[in-house]
Amino acid sequence: MKITVKSTFQELRVHERDVRKRIIINVTRALFKKNEFHEVGMRRIAKKAGVSTATLYQYFTCRDDLYIEAFKQDIDNFEKVMVECFEEKPSIEKLTDIAIDYLLENEAVFHMLCHFMTRGNQNKKIYKKFHKVFQY
Repeated sequence: MKITVKSTFQELRVHERDVRKRIIINVTRALFKKNEFHEVGMRRIAKKAGVSTATLYQYFTCRDDLYIEAFKQDIDNFEKVMVECFEEKPSIEKLTDIAIDYLLENEAVFHMLCHFMTRGNQNKKIYKKFHKVFQY
């Protein structure tokens, strides 16, 4: 396989884009941990991430696209918590306690959940993931 400088730079650009996107998502999640859900906007995220708002919109076409990416990570974390819990064969009371504790400790997850579930135009992928977790 012949490696060219052009292909190497293309790979580097793709990698850099992925890293920037992860940084933006992580900044968004960090802001949600310290602030009310409705207080976290695109300008604030861009400033904290060290990019312009225009750059932010190159990665996420709208606020909800960014929120969905952050929410997917949180739902994945919640799923891990629930899977670990099921290994112990818990009672329904224990499951409820764990779910409520998780949402209390991760208030932004609860706010995002409410935001997406009450809007009426839920992202089908995130809805299926959330529904799968709650079917446990």
